[in-house]
Amino acid sequence: MANRITNHLTQNDNLPGMGTDDLDGVRAAAQVISNPDAIVDGLTIRAWSEEWLKALVNSKAGKENGFNDPHGEVAEKINNSHSPMYFITGAPSGAVRTFEVHAGQDVMIPIVGATDSEGPGINPTIPNFVPPHTFAEEVQTVLNSFAFSDIALSVDGKPVTNLQETETGIFSAGIVRAGTEAVDFFGAVPGAALATTGQEGYFPVLDGLSKGTYVVKSAATITQFGNSHTVTHTDIIKVDG
Repeated sequence: MANRITNHLTQNDNLPGMGTDDLDGVRAAAQVISNPDAIVDGLTIRAWSEEWLKALVNSKAGKENGFNDPHGEVAEKINNSHSPMYFITGAPSGAVRTFEVHAGQDVMIPIVGATDSEGPGINPTIPNFVPPHTFAEEVQTVLNSFAFSDIALSVDGKPVTNLQETETGIFSAGIVRAGTEAVDFFGAVPGAALATTGQEGYFPVLDGLSKGTYVVKSAATITQFGNSHTVTHTDIIKVDG
């Protein structure tokens, strides 16, 4: 249970002219990649979105966690400086946060998404759905109940258009560990297998960042069962030398 709402280049990617000052004072080019099939740092955007979820559900359980990180402190703990990808964590709408990123790392921006996992040891999102249906069918039914609209992203004030949605299909998000956010997020008991997990949403990656500061603003409207609300975030990304 977790009906939560928190690419390389293809012809359909629209990459803004953005960058930051390098040592010579020249604006270095960077790009936004959202095509889920694009390969960045050895994995597709789709696969990186799965790794993003695994990192967040394995964050320490508590009032502040990978999905509710209003100050960015959880992101600092879960990100490995040696990883090629830096994961921005979830936060309440309106949050303004600053992230310290190492040079050479790309950054995944979770604009909006919905995730569900079903199976033994996990509280069902739809009671009595399984049986007669399968856990995979339940996950897909839950995800189909969400719709995303008015997706907006800008980097240093420059809008990024033609953003593409990522749908993972069914994948395994690992095993629920005691003391992690997976217990509360999925309503699961420790030891439960997250073997039937699905996710959809917008997970663009900032690629080719150089030393300096980037201001990333995002917004999206989420609708489920006729009820809509809008989420906005401002992420200040500081890249060291």
